Amino acid sequence: MTDGDGRRVALASTLHDPEGATLPLLLDALPDLPRRYAGLAIVATEETPERMIAPLVAAGAAVTRGPSEYRAIGRRRLGAVRQAADLAPSVHLCDFDRLLHWWHGWRDELDATLARIATVDLLLLGRTARAWATHPANQVETEQAANRLVSRLYGEPVDVCSGSRGLSRRAVAYLAAHSTVHDVGTDGEWPVLLRRAGGFRCDQVLTEGLEFETADRYPDEVARAGGLAAWNAAHDRDPARWTFRTRLAADIVAGALSAADERPTGTSGG
Repeated sequence: MTDGDGRRVALASTLHDPEGATLPLLLDALPDLPRRYAGLAIVATEETPERMIAPLVAAGAAVTRGPSEYRAIGRRRLGAVRQAADLAPSVHLCDFDRLLHWWHGWRDELDATLARIATVDLLLLGRTARAWATHPANQVETEQAANRLVSRLYGEPVDVCSGSRGLSRRAVAYLAAHSTVHDVGTDGEWPVLLRRAGGFRCDQVLTEGLEFETADRYPDEVARAGGLAAWNAAHDRDPARWTFRTRLAADIVAGALSAADERPTGTSGG
C-alpha cells in the first residue's frame, strides 16, 4: 500500500505446502501480489518444495526455513512479523494460502484492508457471515466457540481464528517482549495482550476474502465430490477433523487465558 512516504505495510507469512499444490495460484499472483507490500517476510516449512520457494525469492521475498512442528506455529509467526517490522512501519500477518485466495478473489478488499492496517496498532481481520458459510462445520463450530471465549477476555466480539491480522511495528515489539505462547494459541494471546496493555489502537474489520481457502489445493477432488458443499460435508463425517479442530480451538483459548492471567474455573476429578 502506498502513501507519500511509499509503501507502509510489509507482509509476514507462514507457508506450509509439501505438495506444492498452490504453485499455480502463486505463479498467477506474481509479480502483482508483492507490489502491494513494502516487502515480504515468509517462514516456510522444510517440507515445502523449492519450486514454491524459488519464485518468491525471485520476486524479492525474504524466505527462511523451519520445521513444521505444530507446537512452533506461534514462534514461526512471531519470527515472520519481527522480520516484516524491519521492512515497514506496519505488518500484515496472513497464512500464505489464505493470502493467495484473497488476492485471486478479492483484490480491492485486500488493498482496502492494507490501508486500514496502516492506521492502527492491531487490526483484527474477521469474516463476514457469507465468508464463514464457505467453511466446513468442523471449522465453523470449533472456531466460533473459541471466538466466543476469547471475546469475553478481549472485551468485545472478535474473530481471532482467521489466520490474519494487522500489527504496527510497536505492537510487534511489545509482543516480542511479552508473548510466551509458541503454538497456535498466539491467535488468542496476542489480541488480549495488546488490548489489556493499554495505549494501543485496536480495531477490527470483517472480510469476504478470508473465506475458506483449503479447497483451492484440491480442485479435482472438489469437482468429483460435486462441489464445495459436498466436499466439506464429506470431511465433516471424519471424526479426526473434528478432533484436530477442537485441539486448535482449545489452544487458542488457552493462549488468551495466559495473556489475561486467568485460569479455567472448576475442579478436575480424581
